Amino acid sequence: MEPGENGEKRRPRGRPAREISPEKAKEAVWASAARMVAAKDWPEKGLRDRLREKFAGLEGVEAIAEEVARKMAALGIVDDERFARGFLRQRLQRKARKLAAREALAKGISEETLERALADIDAESEEGGSEKSLERSVLENIWMSKFKGCLPKDERERQKQGRFLASRGFAFGEIQSLWKRAKNGEIGQN
Repeated sequence: MEPGENGEKRRPRGRPAREISPEKAKEAVWASAARMVAAKDWPEKGLRDRLREKFAGLEGVEAIAEEVARKMAALGIVDDERFARGFLRQRLQRKARKLAAREALAKGISEETLERALADIDAESEEGGSEKSLERSVLENIWMSKFKGCLPKDERERQKQGRFLASRGFAFGEIQSLWKRAKNGEIGQN
């Protein structure tokens, strides 16, 4: 509880404190978790943290959220590896591999799970028959969609494009290589 203006105890933001039985609390957390995982894929840590946040006013919510997340993971309802693959596929369409991996780690995905998910994604892209790397094709796609394949005309435009692509996690060497390939006609340009 946080102190209010007059020194009285004030509840943190969210729902008011409720006095309910531990069984009802567990039921409410399970029901909420079921709705959450039905709507989208969650990592185990993310589900646990969100349940703790959502039911912060309930007594014993830490243990209940831990139990619910653990049991859902044991049942295969929540799967960190499945979440990591989906999350990375989505992020790798718009960002560099390093940045997408860093975001996945921030979501609570372990290093081992992250490495397996990236290996699966790499294997899938190799099966597609593409000779160029996934990272390179993502960089080209982002550059083509944002800058319509136009090479920078001056230093100001070069810096603008460079900052934009760097903010997506691409190294400056990769960006320069992209411009060189575009200049040589290896990438479509206007």
